[in-house]
Amino acid sequence: MVRSIGLVIFILAFSVSLALAATPPLTDDAADATRDAATETGRTKQRDESIKVMRQRATATKVQVVGQENQTGELNTQPLLYFTNEPHRIVAGSLWGWSSGGRPLAICKIEQYDRGRPDQTWLYCLTSLSEEKIDVKWRDGESWTAKEPGIVIRDLPDAPPPAEDDRGRLRQMKDLSRRLSAMDFEPNGPGTSQFRLLTQPLWRYSAAESGIIDGSVFATEGAGAIYLIELHKRAGSQLQWRYGVTAMSAWAVSIKLDDKEIWKKPFTAGPAPYENWIFRWEPPVADRPK
Repeated sequence: MVRSIGLVIFILAFSVSLALAATPPLTDDAADATRDAATETGRTKQRDESIKVMRQRATATKVQVVGQENQTGELNTQPLLYFTNEPHRIVAGSLWGWSSGGRPLAICKIEQYDRGRPDQTWLYCLTSLSEEKIDVKWRDGESWTAKEPGIVIRDLPDAPPPAEDDRGRLRQMKDLSRRLSAMDFEPNGPGTSQFRLLTQPLWRYSAAESGIIDGSVFATEGAGAIYLIELHKRAGSQLQWRYGVTAMSAWAVSIKLDDKEIWKKPFTAGPAPYENWIFRWEPPVADRPK
């Protein structure tokens, strides 16, 4: 009986060794693919965890029109943009939007830095997209009120008749956004850099009460410059393409329409509140348990 069991074990072990010997080793390409898949899984998990933390910060940020409690901003549930920037030590960054009555009210970049400084870990950069002044309250108890509206909406000259369908209007808005260009430049030197426009809008919307039939928010890389392209319905059912522009950059910025400057902002020395936008570091106390 013992001899039979030993024979069975020997046969099984021999069969396993033959099976292993018959299994071809992973090729270099297959091994690379396996490692790449594991790396991508890790990145996706890290991205999801980062977005969760940033969403908590965005949710705790309250935006509303000054003096209009009924015009409290509604936060988009998903970030408009997610990014990293290793040279600038940005571990994770995202762009969030608030709307009121369907129309964009404000957008904010929330960025996590790896600087080894608790007081410079989380940076907020928020700009108003409202034609009225806005109030903002942060999760650490600080607040800010814009001194000016964030954007001015103007008629867009030489625009085509609007298409009747959504796809056609989206194509037109993309074409119209490419008529706009932006650059930043050094305050005391000749250095300039051209902003690259993202190919797809970050946000598409409509706001019937405001007479907006269709609209899109376009941005350059890093949301340095922001363009709104909107189709408005006027009295007598007349339709008119309109636009507005702004920027979120510490550098001086110039925005042009058809190569003619239409908007500019000066160089800003550092994190501080400005007329219609603000960027600030979140104090470490915001993460302490209450």
